[in-house]
Amino acid sequence: MENARELFIRFLNNKCTEEEIAQLMDAFASGEDAATFNDILYRQLEAGSDDQDYTVEIQEVYHYIERRIGQEVKLGQPRLLWIQLAIAASVVFLIGIGCWLFFNRKSSNPIAAAKSISTKDFEPGSAKAILTLANGDVVGLDSAGIGALAKQGPASISKPDSGQLVYSANGTPAKILYNTITVPRGGHYEVTLSDGTKVWLNAASSIHFPTAFAGSQRVVEITGEAYLEVAKQTSMPFTVKSGVTEIKVLGTHFNINSYPEEGDAKVTLLEGKVVVSIHQGHDSRLLNPGQQARINPAGNNISVLADVDTESEIAWKSNLFYFKNADIKAIMRELGRWYNIEVSYEGVIPERAFSGKISRNTNISNVLKILEQSKIHFRVTPQGIVVTP
Repeated sequence: MENARELFIRFLNNKCTEEEIAQLMDAFASGEDAATFNDILYRQLEAGSDDQDYTVEIQEVYHYIERRIGQEVKLGQPRLLWIQLAIAASVVFLIGIGCWLFFNRKSSNPIAAAKSISTKDFEPGSAKAILTLANGDVVGLDSAGIGALAKQGPASISKPDSGQLVYSANGTPAKILYNTITVPRGGHYEVTLSDGTKVWLNAASSIHFPTAFAGSQRVVEITGEAYLEVAKQTSMPFTVKSGVTEIKVLGTHFNINSYPEEGDAKVTLLEGKVVVSIHQGHDSRLLNPGQQARINPAGNNISVLADVDTESEIAWKSNLFYFKNADIKAIMRELGRWYNIEVSYEGVIPERAFSGKISRNTNISNVLKILEQSKIHFRVTPQGIVVTP
């Protein structure tokens, strides 16, 4: 089609006439301009949609496709928002468009939820954590006021307007004091340690650390998932311990995911170099940027993957879900931690592979509506979410 690009851009901006939409649907069904449409969609998604008014209803799009091509729309490998669809399968491509329009439209008439999704909803996680001081006192960080919070030896603890926690040390401690920050399910938090190292904690995670570092090394302990930007101090290496895994760095940016329910622990390096080891250093691997170390649950093997998609590994830090060929159980584990819900299963759940980005700021009902397009269904109960075929 000669004007495919211009027509599709008009479609994304909700400026097409009925006749033009019909022309587009014919083009989608033929698949002749799939590469053009894929390129436009990808660019639009990268640019965002704050200044555009998307009012196309997703169900209307699906029904229109079905009428145009004369068959039920089915998903072989469901896609959630944008994906570079280097395929000519226009039906799958259109479902990607529909999902994207659903999440970016500004219509005042919301799409009706699938019947199996209750009107009850679960809100997304927020900045919340518990600080346990050296003497055992506990401070709720989400409710703590702005300003100075506590004094721990030579270290001062404050909460600036940004809401994060900041440690600053004046002098060397006579005795090392340890604090713990625990982020519950449904939360996230950021802390700057006394050496300037920045730590982002995901839901259901924790960090145990000295309030002021002393001696020949800096050692912290982490559970769950965290992203670290380590302040460089050549004379005092930084070590992260998480279960059987030990990560030694000088100054670097990396992500560690050590949720027990996820199986292998993963260490993903974005900048600098780290040494990942098990068995008290008897088995170790040096990582370069873009590599990922995986440690099996038994802690007796380290494997290294090259050229991993680091963006997907740290998407949570930017408040995004980023799924890449993820099965429904992996997705529901992540949703469970973020929305603080319990997930159960009934019947034989179809095998599906999901890919895409979704904002973590959205309520869970929006996510479930998209997942239901894959013929997997959900029931909301007071206890959480039940997944059914």
